[in-house]
Amino acid sequence: MFAKANPLPSLDLLDPVEPLDPGHLEDRSERSRDMTELKTTPTLEGVKRRSRRLVPVLGVTVIAVVALAVLMTRDGGVASPESLASAYMEARENLDAETAQALFALDATVSDEGYDLSEMPALFDWYRALNWNWTRGECAEPSNPPGEGGTIVQCSTEFESDWTRALGHAPITADVQILVSEGAITTLTSALDIEFEGVWGAFFTWIDANHPDDIDQMYDSVGPLLDDDSIALWEQYTDEFVEEMTG
Repeated sequence: MFAKANPLPSLDLLDPVEPLDPGHLEDRSERSRDMTELKTTPTLEGVKRRSRRLVPVLGVTVIAVVALAVLMTRDGGVASPESLASAYMEARENLDAETAQALFALDATVSDEGYDLSEMPALFDWYRALNWNWTRGECAEPSNPPGEGGTIVQCSTEFESDWTRALGHAPITADVQILVSEGAITTLTSALDIEFEGVWGAFFTWIDANHPDDIDQMYDSVGPLLDDDSIALWEQYTDEFVEEMTG
């Protein structure tokens, strides 16, 4: 019965798939010279690897249903690359991880602050702990998109958090490059303004002075640990940091 029902008895019948080469997204020369990837590394020894939250099977089913609703236009067609990128930026602004995840291909590469697709819900929880507010700008396809394998869409955004507000810092700008292929995001790379390093460093210096025993509960070699206990500490110490900075 399986053999008779199988519409594709052999993979040899499929057209060959050209490999995706998003290497240009990793070339710093392709980005604004005022931007930097947020891969902050605390100067510590023995930091823990972050806890990874895997998306459960039920969650994948829900995400697939959400994806159908997001990716289809009213006339039944597939959303344009610009619309798809804008939908991701809106989901990020709303800290809606479910909708954001639904926009990606299953094998997508996400170098968004150094975290992978399965960790997006936890990353958005970390944003909430810091009262991190994204404000999306415009998304536009480059006039001469480099590379092959899809359409590159460039989006602008900026953000504030309790840290920036406590330090009297202006909103931090960021660029997001999104590669879209066959109706899904296949590669995403974020670059934050270099000024964020100063804000990040100010908070780390404060933690190191006031709660040094909790550093390995909060940081790994890439950035914040994303388990529940760690995020609770980030929220608690962010409140303390703000109270001290604002008097």
